[in-house]
Amino acid sequence: MRRVVAAVAALVVLSAMLTDAASGQSTAARPPSKLSPPGQVQIMTVNARQNKLLTTFGRFNSLLELSRAVRFRPPAFNGGQAGTVIAPDVVVINEFRELQVEVFAGMLELKFDQPYEIIGPTDVQAAFIVNTATVEPQGDVEIVDDVCLNDETSTVPRMRREYPLGRFKEASTGAPFTIVGVHLSRDYSPSTETDCIVKNVQEVRDRLANEPSATFIAGDFNFRPTEQPRECDPDETGAPSRWWALLTQPTDGARPYVDAVKMFHNERNLSMVDEWTYQHASPVVTCTGSTGIRLSRIDYIFGSGVTVAEAHADHPGWTDPANYKYSDHRYVLGRFVLTGPPRPQVPTAEQAAGGVIDLSWNAVEGATGWIVYRAKPGADYQQLARLSGEVLTYQDNDTVDAEMYRYSVAPIGADTGQGVESRPVWMTADARGPHVNSITPLPGATGISPDVTVRVTFDEWVEATSVTDETISIYRDGERVSGQLIRKGGFVLKFNPTFPLKKGEGFTVVVRSVSDVLGNQGSVFKSRFHTVEPPKKRRHPRR
Repeated sequence: MRRVVAAVAALVVLSAMLTDAASGQSTAARPPSKLSPPGQVQIMTVNARQNKLLTTFGRFNSLLELSRAVRFRPPAFNGGQAGTVIAPDVVVINEFRELQVEVFAGMLELKFDQPYEIIGPTDVQAAFIVNTATVEPQGDVEIVDDVCLNDETSTVPRMRREYPLGRFKEASTGAPFTIVGVHLSRDYSPSTETDCIVKNVQEVRDRLANEPSATFIAGDFNFRPTEQPRECDPDETGAPSRWWALLTQPTDGARPYVDAVKMFHNERNLSMVDEWTYQHASPVVTCTGSTGIRLSRIDYIFGSGVTVAEAHADHPGWTDPANYKYSDHRYVLGRFVLTGPPRPQVPTAEQAAGGVIDLSWNAVEGATGWIVYRAKPGADYQQLARLSGEVLTYQDNDTVDAEMYRYSVAPIGADTGQGVESRPVWMTADARGPHVNSITPLPGATGISPDVTVRVTFDEWVEATSVTDETISIYRDGERVSGQLIRKGGFVLKFNPTFPLKKGEGFTVVVRSVSDVLGNQGSVFKSRFHTVEPPKKRRHPRR
């Protein structure tokens, strides 16, 4: 049977390659991929489409669309090259068939060039697909029985639900963590539905209570975190559901969990409007009184003993409801710090001469090293430097004048674990001194009054100490015209000749280099003008 499954998976992988080529999404066109930083893991939970009307190929194509969405997803901060996507470390997959799990694991392996393997049983309501290059399984996967649907004698699959509990270790640092994959049912009897949800959440929470390391509960919970529907409470500010509060706000001294997506957005004052995960099949009358497709957030990653570096519900997997989509659920993806120093404050950035940008930041406890990241507008961070722990400054000399950069620093711990990167600071490089923006008389002007005053306007503030009496000079036949230089604010210089200029002559104006407040030197500027011609002498007629 295993060989048959592998053969089918290979055919689907070949189909995926041909489909990518036909759609123009070749391997070369994909954004580069990299692995999670040491001490961090990317966890993903997703539902595979199970529409019974789909053909076998249709189901496989849904998985192909899903794998493509993961591979081409818009990256957030990833500490890598521009456009880089981090390969998921652990995928919790719900609503699948055994063959589909095999196929999806093969698709992930193909698209990320990583060794993805199924860890634990596949005849449960959630299964683990693990990148074994970054995560090492620890022991056998255990089973947590659904409190309400655990009839071992039932021949109806939906009447028996089991959830896997797996223990893992992040390969780079050896940091341990535990995950329970869940898919709570919508088939609980109406009279016991709320109690069954609460009891199952409590059962899973209690099974993890004595785990000594970071713990996660991820999957499809089938219920909202707040009592109101999404259309009336899109930012989830209403009263929390009982089951959600049991995890995130326990009153019995139990280990608290964070809702990764909500915590990430709340800490950054971001809206939750786009963070829904489920699209209902048909229009309903919504709480606003209008008729439409109801959207809900019912898929989650909860974490305890971890720091949330980033977490989102999938955006690119969905478009217009009439268009093809890989599932009736969006996936949820989170990056978590298992071990690493605390998050540093925003660094300070200052301009220096020559386009240099000086960075400095405060120390954090446990940091034995630092990574400095830099990005241009609209691009992702690239690693700029790795520094020892006692170094709290960095000088960026590799800049382009007038280019804006953003910087972030991330601490590294003694076990090489990388903490959450700081919030960014923006700074524009300045390597250019003041240039003449305008001058009067205009270059090449004629008919200028002998009582002219030369006025020069610069395109940036001029440092007063760089201005001398000879910054503006007027020459006639190589001889300098005497006069007085006047500074009018930081942008304007004037030169008043001591005596009126001679009429009908050409004059050269030389504006010598001045500097800005950083010390950047501008360029020398020259122009010429002619004074008004003297009146012609009147001829008297001969008598």
